[in-house]
Amino acid sequence: MTLSTFALILTGVLLNTAAQLLLKAGVQPLGALSVGLHNLLPTALQVLKQRPIVLGLSFYIISVCVWIAGLSRVEVSIAYPMLSLGYVLNALAAWWLFGEALGPMRRAGVMLILAGVLVIRWGKPGRCWKLVTDGQGEAGALNHGPHRAESGRRYAARHA
Repeated sequence: MTLSTFALILTGVLLNTAAQLLLKAGVQPLGALSVGLHNLLPTALQVLKQRPIVLGLSFYIISVCVWIAGLSRVEVSIAYPMLSLGYVLNALAAWWLFGEALGPMRRAGVMLILAGVLVIRWGKPGRCWKLVTDGQGEAGALNHGPHRAESGRRYAARHA
């Protein structure tokens, strides 16, 4: 992944994170919303009058555009796990901005997420497994490095 591609993916994650925080900030003054068929429209209008809500929704739209640009440059199996950085950032920002709890189990979860993203991001290039068809109807053919379209059984036999 090039630096510019990583920047696109990270920008998408940051915009998504900011959108979540803005939505929370916008809904906080309204308290717990009671939504039903009888009050759906008035509640929606009340929510949409909140500037942080509108800004948060705008950030979501922009983040989708940036995300699509990033996906055009990198495999989804690499890009999508990077979204979990949004959870890490949101957990920390919600603790700081809104006083939300960040107990030991949540901190441990954040550390596991960071470790997982690092493993995926800085793993050996070209070592991702992809399922492809081998033309013989055999399930689980592998598309892996120089062994393109080699069946799982043949690969396992060669590497046993």
